[in-house]
Formats: sequence, structure tokens, C-alpha cells
Amino acid sequence: MEKLEVDESARKTVYIGNIVKEKGEVTVPPLGSKPLGKKREEKPLSENLVDNPDVPPLE
Repeated sequence: MEKLEVDESARKTVYIGNIVKEKGEVTVPPLGSKPLGKKREEKPLSENLVDNPDVPPLE
């Protein structure tokens, strides 16, 4: 079996210290995602709506 020699100067190390974002940076959500934390405006109820107290509200 033949062994290959590795040139030690060819090795590369990855510095992971700069991967962490600064706290002040803004994170951009992926395309097509819905924003979190924003509440929708409530629309007026339809005149034909029958409110059934047995049905829980949507969240």
C-alpha cells in the first residue's frame, strides 16, 4: 500500500470567530416567509355571520 504525503503548509484552518453576527445587524427573512409578530387588522364581521360560542376562535 502506498502512502501519500501531506504538505503541512497546504492545510487550512477555518476561523469561526467571525461567523457570529453582531447584535445590531438586521436579519433578513427568507423569501416568501411571513413576518412574525405583526397582528392583522380585524375586519368587520359579515351581516350573515352566525356566531357560535361552541366554536373556538382562530388564532
